Amino acid sequence: MKLDIFCNKLDAHLTNCTSDEERLRTAMRATIKVFHVSLEEIALLTLHDNNENMLCFRWPEKLGKAGSIPLSAHNALAARTVRDNRPFTNNSFSSEPHATIFEQVKLDAVPQLPIQKILSVPLQKENRAKGVVQISRKGKDEQSVPDFTVNEQKILTEIAKVLSRHFLP
Repeated sequence: MKLDIFCNKLDAHLTNCTSDEERLRTAMRATIKVFHVSLEEIALLTLHDNNENMLCFRWPEKLGKAGSIPLSAHNALAARTVRDNRPFTNNSFSSEPHATIFEQVKLDAVPQLPIQKILSVPLQKENRAKGVVQISRKGKDEQSVPDFTVNEQKILTEIAKVLSRHFLP
């Protein structure tokens, strides 16, 4: 399916969702199908309602209870994505210094694998980043998962435009 058709269908489907929870689950499930990743390999964070210097996890839901990420965090890609208001692709994420605390949170019964590669794209409103969507590829090592491509970054950037309409105030 062409990207513009996918985005239009996703937008229409999210508009018809009756609750925020349904909208969030629908958006995450649709996005993981495009990238062939699991629900544990997608994250959606938005600026905190009461503190625009903190990013809060909307997805995975369990991470929402685990804490927030300050925009001042220099080793957090999500914070950098919002600060710089631009997308990042990192195919050697596991070998670079980064905050690993959220990788330690057990999301399901399966043992957690480290994030090896990641795409990080801002969610924008009026050309200002107010959140971020990230797709990761987890595995035992960098060679166990495929690299992200420039085209995949472009795809996530277009999907982020749809997500911004539904998840930003």
